[in-house]
Amino acid sequence: MSNSCNKCARVISDKDRPNSILCSECKTHFHSFCLNISDLEIKVIDRKVWKCPSCIIGVQPYISKGASGNPSNGDLMEKLLEIEAYHKNTEQQINASLNLCHIKLDENAQELVKISHRIDKNVENIQDVITKNIHLEREVGALKMQLDSVDQYNRRNTIEIHGIPCLKHEDVRDLILQVGNALGVTIERNCIDACHRLGLQKLHHPPPGIICKFLQRHLKEEMIHRRKVKRNLTTLDIGMTSGAPIYINESLTPFRRQLLAKARAFKKVENYKFLWTRNGNIYMRRNESASILELKSDDDLNAIRNSINVSE
Repeated sequence: MSNSCNKCARVISDKDRPNSILCSECKTHFHSFCLNISDLEIKVIDRKVWKCPSCIIGVQPYISKGASGNPSNGDLMEKLLEIEAYHKNTEQQINASLNLCHIKLDENAQELVKISHRIDKNVENIQDVITKNIHLEREVGALKMQLDSVDQYNRRNTIEIHGIPCLKHEDVRDLILQVGNALGVTIERNCIDACHRLGLQKLHHPPPGIICKFLQRHLKEEMIHRRKVKRNLTTLDIGMTSGAPIYINESLTPFRRQLLAKARAFKKVENYKFLWTRNGNIYMRRNESASILELKSDDDLNAIRNSINVSE
């Protein structure tokens, strides 16, 4: 009996023997890879009944006849055994293929379970990140509000004056004293802690405002109050030739200025009657009989807007 592969004619060594197979019909050896039989299939094939492709094809349903023209019982039995062996071999190969499919399906199922676990873990991690991000956003928001409150507190003695044209070689401190004099507020030069223009003059734009920080808070409050009383204050009142209106407001932080601008737009659209600031805080009121609402953030403005939509 030859130990060579009937397909490639190479010798089947002891090393190759586990991956070789013997045909139960013609007793010839084959390398499993020469017949495209996988390592997994070679382990599950029933070697006792396995037949090579040539022997399987060679089985014919032909039955020889005796002298009388009828097949003998021996011939019938032999052919029946051959057919049975063929069917059994085919069944074994089908079962081997099915077993291989089952193994692959089990492996895929196990891999899917692992992937599902990884996905669940990633979803859990993502949810943790989202939760932490929400907490961080809240903390950052709270810190911003605290910083804004500190910034606004530092502006408690500060006003902004708008409408005064820029003059060549001007003394901003003298301009503030003149505005105070026009309003009937006595201001000494040493009562002003700091003052300057808010930026540079831009072409075709209103003149930059003047920011003034007093040493005493009562001067800031008195300047704002007197300006509300004297509604027609203009640059004529401080010795200028043109009559441009002069406005005096509390100095607000950038955040509160933006919020006030949004509130003005909201007031116009929703026909609110009153919008004002006091001590750096922003207030709104729909009419004389409505409640006073304080605006601390965009959320407060959105809450008012939502309440209007619900009532409508």
